Amino acid sequence: DELPKSQLQTLSLANNTICGPRSSGAVSAALRDAVAQAIQLRKVDLSRCNLSEQCMRTIKVGQALRVERGYCVCELDFTGNFLVIEVLNSVSHAVGVVVA
Repeated sequence: DELPKSQLQTLSLANNTICGPRSSGAVSAALRDAVAQAIQLRKVDLSRCNLSEQCMRTIKVGQALRVERGYCVCELDFTGNFLVIEVLNSVSHAVGVVVA
């Protein structure tokens, strides 16, 4: 209930492994709500936090809710969270080379 009244403008959680397999839903929902409700929030740094694509999508919903409420734009930094996707992409290329 206090989050909308918060003067928080920047939240940096960079380099934290905040979403394990069992907590990812709860963590991403909490971050979605923070993005949606903190009126003054302008930037959330979630770079290199080992977030899944689903977690990032959930958090991005908070941005849409901000727009609906007429709040300022909040930048989300997801840099470096695509490690699993990049590894799988590399493996699939390697398999293609071996098969060819």
